[in-house]
Amino acid sequence: MPQKKFYKIWLVSYLLILLWVTYQFFSPEGIFIQCPSKLLYGIPCPGCGTTRACLMLIHGEFLNAMMMNPNCLLAMIYIGLTPILFLIDVTTKRASLYMIYLWIETKLHNKVLGTILCIEIAIAIRNMIMGI
Repeated sequence: MPQKKFYKIWLVSYLLILLWVTYQFFSPEGIFIQCPSKLLYGIPCPGCGTTRACLMLIHGEFLNAMMMNPNCLLAMIYIGLTPILFLIDVTTKRASLYMIYLWIETKLHNKVLGTILCIEIAIAIRNMIMGI
């Protein structure tokens, strides 16, 4: 993916994620919009519960967050770290965020991808069993 296109897609997706988490953080208790996968197919995806788990992390409930969905750690790292890298890229005219994307892209094309897929499938099965 070209660098310019990457940054445009990243910015839009980051703002949407930030708006989503902010909305969920300030919405009254129990008002969560259901996951599209669960809504359409009745099957929880590996991401089901990630928003709730992120909110638990924000409130300091680490163990509950990990039990809800361990993907929340990756989500919080993404939410916290990538805007810093983006600002560094904009101010220094570097492409560190894009370079990380390229590095991850190359890693996903080898054995790491199989491991990640196995973990995500395990999380999806766990979500189905727990009814998340």
